[in-house]
Amino acid sequence: MLRNQLENSNKIEKKIDRRDVESTGRHIMYFEPGEKDLTEFDTDYCIIHLDQDIAPGGYGWVFPKADNKVNIGLGVEKTLLEQRNKRLGKNDNVTGLINQYLERNIAIKNPKLSEDPEDINNNTGNFQVSVRRQNDCLVSSGYMLVGDSAWMPKPIDAGGIGPALIAGTVIGKNVVDAIQANDVTEKALWQYNLDFIEEYGYKTAGLELFRRLVQTMTNEQISYGMKHFLGNLDVESISKGEHPDFSGLGKIGMIIRGAMNKTVADGLRYTSKQNQWLVQHYEDYPKNPDGFDDWNKSLHKTLNESFSKIATFGTN
Repeated sequence: MLRNQLENSNKIEKKIDRRDVESTGRHIMYFEPGEKDLTEFDTDYCIIHLDQDIAPGGYGWVFPKADNKVNIGLGVEKTLLEQRNKRLGKNDNVTGLINQYLERNIAIKNPKLSEDPEDINNNTGNFQVSVRRQNDCLVSSGYMLVGDSAWMPKPIDAGGIGPALIAGTVIGKNVVDAIQANDVTEKALWQYNLDFIEEYGYKTAGLELFRRLVQTMTNEQISYGMKHFLGNLDVESISKGEHPDFSGLGKIGMIIRGAMNKTVADGLRYTSKQNQWLVQHYEDYPKNPDGFDDWNKSLHKTLNESFSKIATFGTN
């Protein structure tokens, strides 16, 4: 509410593109063991399912909380859900998809919402989560953005706690400096932009492109890409919230079967190349408000061109 009603800044973005929001929901539940299947429930691992029919434009998750307790849910991108419904002749919403996701899990039997004291008021719910880079500007005179209001959840998986912890530490130091200097003007608070970008924000725009590319892929392309194109270092990068470099795509002898999979390879190469430019551009973030407009125009020009190019990979 505060961000959307700001009148002293034309740098802070007020609204977010619908395609940059995931509609999510989850249950925290106890259950009886069903069939043993480590691809559906594993006490030692968090499981992610990328499937454009189950969770179009997002993913399903099964996070163990105990041997018989789970956080299970999924997120979708609404325009892609509409396309999925039209393709399959269905009219599913997020709540319905979550229930279907739960029902299809053969490892979970007779699930019931947790009534533990720490869960009772938060054992189920639906949420809207941003999945793009942080707001292009995080400050105005007397005002600073942090957390979900600044669109800080990770673009690739919507995880918000990690970036918010980093930003909370950074903003705390900047608030102290501003108060001690008795100066809370936009220029005085500007260092927060630079500090957050240095600690975390430099990589989010590239991840936004990667997320958009994955959202254009079919289930077959996702499976093929994960099997043939992702190396161990790429997986490690993704787990850290960083853009993979897909070094495996350059290996001599890599066989890419079919035009559709060549399209995936070309898309991965493209987002990797664009990520390099974006990281450098964020390293060149203006040191004061005067240089912001030119920097921001250049950013949006590249992003818009990249979004248009990525859309073509989904049409081949």
